Amino acid sequence: MLVDVYQSRKKNKNYVFVEARNGLSSIPDKVINDFGKLFLNKKIEINPGEKRIALKTDEAICHIKDKGYYIVST
Repeated sequence: MLVDVYQSRKKNKNYVFVEARNGLSSIPDKVINDFGKLFLNKKIEINPGEKRIALKTDEAICHIKDKGYYIVST
């Protein structure tokens, strides 16, 4: 799954992952209000079972499919 990783300007160690084709439109207003202005940090491909530092890929994919977004705090 190709995802966009947005970073919060308000809470700079928080990231919101969304499916790349959906962009910010899949993030609820409450999340945007809590995190403040978001900027695109990077675009990455994540796959089920893949090992990544600070990201549970299976959980992320599931949340993105169900809710439209996934939040990571580092």
